[in-house]
Amino acid sequence: MASHLYPFIPAKWICSYKYDSFSRIKSVKVPKLFMHSKSDDIVPFELGLKLYNQASEPKTQAIIIGDHNNGFLDSGELYINAIKTFIETLKIN
Repeated sequence: MASHLYPFIPAKWICSYKYDSFSRIKSVKVPKLFMHSKSDDIVPFELGLKLYNQASEPKTQAIIIGDHNNGFLDSGELYINAIKTFIETLKIN
């Protein structure tokens, strides 16, 4: 992410810890909800999609609207319903 946000700074030299989300997400076995907006101005949608695709099941994806900080506000019911639906899938019958 640092290299993406600040391509003019050698982030690999500055950051001593590399958090490799793409390889780590494969081993997460709990249900996961990925919410991302195509209008996110910080984290590119393609990176969120790549993370979702790398994740093991069970997983759910909700595509919301709005920028990085206001997506939950701009999405309104879409955001709330995605969370409610995800929580419903966690209930044990």
